[in-house]
Amino acid sequence: MPSLKLNRKFTTLSKEKRLYKCSKPIIGLTGGIATGKSTVSLKLKHQNFEIIDADKLVKNIYQKEETIEFIKKKASSCIENQSVNFAKLRQIFFNDKELKNQIENFIYNRLEGAFNNELQKTSNSFIIYDAALLFEKYIHHKVDFTVCVYCSRQKQIERLLQRDKIDLSLANKILKQQMDIEEKIKLCDYKIDNSGTINTLDVKIQQLIDFLTL
Repeated sequence: MPSLKLNRKFTTLSKEKRLYKCSKPIIGLTGGIATGKSTVSLKLKHQNFEIIDADKLVKNIYQKEETIEFIKKKASSCIENQSVNFAKLRQIFFNDKELKNQIENFIYNRLEGAFNNELQKTSNSFIIYDAALLFEKYIHHKVDFTVCVYCSRQKQIERLLQRDKIDLSLANKILKQQMDIEEKIKLCDYKIDNSGTINTLDVKIQQLIDFLTL
């Protein structure tokens, strides 16, 4: 398939002002839990969009030997068979914010290198940066255009209950730990309302594609 080209009006930042001084325009893709961001990201990938997934970058860094050795020094109980036990790590994070900050800083200090490694593999004139914490980490100021996948809080709860087989109390606790989706859509440049069916979502994704590209 031919490479995709971004409409010039969505190139709003200079290289110097972009995340990691990225040489290509960045479309930031975000959403809330159970809004369908990952589905949108996958569908865009199938349409020849080039996606850099922040969560995957972080997971890959956690698998590196230097990360495992660092965590072993800080919280040895979280390392089992030379890999991270994330259930134990999350529990420690919950109880020890200082340690949480130390480990997260270690990870984030390596994100730029991981991002640039993925960037070198791209051929389109722009990239999609799939980042759940786009607004929470203030990355939205460092991308050219932001897209938020949205559904109501009630719909998020319904999907969480069905998808993760959890109770209502836990679903509410999970949502309280995140920026409210209503706040995110106030900050974004473009909203994809994913409250309906998968067929409706397909139409809205195509509308986004037509809107962004030449």
